[in-house]
Amino acid sequence: MQRLLLVATALLVLAAPAGASSFDLSAYGSDPPPEPKLCTAPLAGKRGLMIKGTSYPDTLCGTRGNDQMIAVGGGDSAWGYTGADDFRARNGLPDEIYGGPGVDKGLFDPCDQVLNVEHASRSGNCHERPRRLGSVGALTFVPPVVECYYAANGARTLNVLVEPQVWAVDATAQVDFQTVAWSVGLFRVTDLGAQFVFQGSWFWDRTYDDQVEEFPGNYWRSFTTGQRTFVSYTVPYPGTYRLGAYLHWYATTNSPARDASAWARAHYGPAENGDQSACTFPT
Repeated sequence: MQRLLLVATALLVLAAPAGASSFDLSAYGSDPPPEPKLCTAPLAGKRGLMIKGTSYPDTLCGTRGNDQMIAVGGGDSAWGYTGADDFRARNGLPDEIYGGPGVDKGLFDPCDQVLNVEHASRSGNCHERPRRLGSVGALTFVPPVVECYYAANGARTLNVLVEPQVWAVDATAQVDFQTVAWSVGLFRVTDLGAQFVFQGSWFWDRTYDDQVEEFPGNYWRSFTTGQRTFVSYTVPYPGTYRLGAYLHWYATTNSPARDASAWARAHYGPAENGDQSACTFPT
């Protein structure tokens, strides 16, 4: 897995109103990239493959032949394209299945989203719960947790210890899938309030709503490489720093594009400040 290290070099670019303890982070952030395409074309040069996922959310792209596609860890998206494809997605977790042209078949959970599969057998249990009061159409997320410490080389480090958890919008009676994204905002806290320093890269995930009890967390990937990516910041100067999260939900057929922002819910570690709302590096 790739670890992304971002070093802030420009300080105090924009400031919140004097004395503000919180404010709209979205006023200081940039928009996310366009929604990534999961499978853009059938796999070239081969036909009739057995394509198996992993314990992580995977995108399984088929060929123009008769493929067997096995979803393992939940949260998978499988695209059969042409051919008589055979899908095996009975894993107790939601998956998205697109059969495509051809007479396809498969074994699925009740919570799977299945399109263009002519012979679909559903059984089992996804441990779905009734739609909760107030959850329909709401933005459901948990902000990140930050670790504050000095690295071995003395670098002042803010590490995203616990990434944000973001669910798809519960827009229909079925389990909904949606592409979501997040980005870090770095702020310096002074007597004038929290002052914007830097916004990090955006990361994306394809996820489902909270009708399913089990949620293993998001699998945040780089828009550039598609790889699972973790985030740390180092800051060049002493001071008190705070991280915020920018969150984005891409539009679906049943839900418009939405945005939210929130401060990290805690800053822990050797350099945490008194109320754990920020990291303080005196030297």
